[in-house]
Amino acid sequence: MAFLRRESGQEIAEGAVFERPRANNVTERVTVVSIAKDHAGIPHVRFRISFSGYDDNANMRTLALAEFKQQYRALRATTH
Repeated sequence: MAFLRRESGQEIAEGAVFERPRANNVTERVTVVSIAKDHAGIPHVRFRISFSGYDDNANMRTLALAEFKQQYRALRATTH
């Protein structure tokens, strides 16, 4: 299992769940699916995203690890 530690001490690992509030009382929830390096050696986080309890397995996203950390800085992380 791949994992990386955020500056705050929280791990970004496969299966970790992050949430953050969005506009209009919508909650965005992401579940980390995998962490892997691309052909240039840059780590990327692949995650499944849902909004306010709507789970859509087709809604997969990938971000560079640095961008993931930037976008989800203020999130509460949990694992299940």
